[in-house]
Amino acid sequence: MKSLTDDRIAAAPATAPAASPAPAASPAPDADPAGQNPYVSIVLPCHNEEGHVVAEVARICAAMDASGYGYELVAYDDASTDGTLARLQDAA
Repeated sequence: MKSLTDDRIAAAPATAPAASPAPAASPAPDADPAGQNPYVSIVLPCHNEEGHVVAEVARICAAMDASGYGYELVAYDDASTDGTLARLQDAA
């Protein structure tokens, strides 16, 4: 998996090998230490979205940045036949 834009966005091709279960993770560095605001995980499935996927990622990040919540955005390329994954990787 390739991390993009300050480690909050990740893009993975649909052909990525299955990973073993991850161990329990500690809170993200930008999560609210008082526990009042949840840490949000957003999954963006992408299939042949080359033309606007970068703008969609920017829109989601702007909304989440304004929300004050800690978050991660995972964009999952679902076997696109266009350059969707390459556009996400170029955005890094």
